[in-house]
Amino acid sequence: DRFEAINVCSGRVVSVLDLALLVARLTDLRAAPAFGPARPGDIRASCGDPERARALLGFSARVSLDEGLATLIAHMAAPAGAS
Repeated sequence: DRFEAINVCSGRVVSVLDLALLVARLTDLRAAPAFGPARPGDIRASCGDPERARALLGFSARVSLDEGLATLIAHMAAPAGAS
C-alpha cells in the first residue's frame, strides 16, 4: 500500500498575521498581535497546492476562509449535542 500527502486547501496564500486578525475579528478578540524576530527554521512563506486533491478526490474548495472559520467558530461555541 502507498500513502500520499494531499493538501486540502484553496491554493490561496494567507499570512499568519491575516489569519490571526481574521480569527480575532470573528471571535471579537481585542488583542494586538505580538511580533518577534524570526527563528532558525521558521518558514517565511508557504502555499498548498490543491491539484492532487482535485485529481485524486475531486475536491476543490468551495467555501472561503472567512466563511469556513466563521462556521467552525460557531460550531465550537454551540453547546455539546447541538446541531
